[in-house]
Amino acid sequence: RDGVAVPLAGLPADDVARFVEARAGVRASAPVVAALHRQTGGNPFFLDEVVRLLVAEGRLTSSGVAAANRLGVPVRVHDAIERRLAPLSPACREVLEVASVIGHECGLGQLAAVAKTPPPTLLGRLEEATAAGILTAGKGPGGRFRFLHALFREALYRGLSDTRRATLHADVGRMLEQQEEIGDLAELSRLRERLLRLAGLVVGHLTDANGPDLVHAHSLPRAGTLLS
Repeated sequence: RDGVAVPLAGLPADDVARFVEARAGVRASAPVVAALHRQTGGNPFFLDEVVRLLVAEGRLTSSGVAAANRLGVPVRVHDAIERRLAPLSPACREVLEVASVIGHECGLGQLAAVAKTPPPTLLGRLEEATAAGILTAGKGPGGRFRFLHALFREALYRGLSDTRRATLHADVGRMLEQQEEIGDLAELSRLRERLLRLAGLVVGHLTDANGPDLVHAHSLPRAGTLLS
C-alpha cells in the first residue's frame, strides 16, 4: 500500500509548557520553556528525552534549568541524530561542523569564509543538508541557514575534537573581525555576544601548548574594539 509522508511542525511554546507540566509535574517558567523550545524545536521525541534527562539529573525546577543554554543531548536523541547525519556526504558533514561553531544560524558568506569554500560549491552541500532536514534556508539571496533543531548543532559541536574545535573558533573569530558591515543593531548585539563567548574560549585555548599557533595575538584587542 502506498503511503504519503506528511511533514509535522514542532510543538509551539505553549504546548511545550503543557508537555513539561504533564511529564515532570512542574509548571516551568517562561525562560525554561523558551530554552526547551529552542533546543528541541518542539520535536516531541527530543522534548520528551531532554525533559526525562533533566528530571533524572534534578536540573528541572519551576524556577529554572541549570545551564539552560546547554541542556545536554540524551543518549537516545544522540543516536537518533547520528542516524539522521549518517547518510550525509563527508563534505556536507564538514560544512555542518563549521556551521555548528558559528552558531544556531549563519550566512552563506560567513560559512564560505570559514570553510574556505566557494559559495557555489558550498550551496550544493547546504542543499544536501536542507534536503535531509538538518538545516532550513531563509528566503532570498541574503537568506541565512539555521539548524532545524538546536540539538543537531549541539551533537555536531560536541563531536568535534578539541583541536578542530579550537581551530574553527579561531577561524570564526578572524572572520568576524573581517566583516566590515553590520546591518543593524540586532546583528551588532549578536556579534557582541558571540565575541564575548569567543574571547573566553581564546583565553582558554592560549593556556594550551598549541594555543599561540591557533590564535593570533591581535584577536583579543580587535574583539575589544568591536565590543566597545
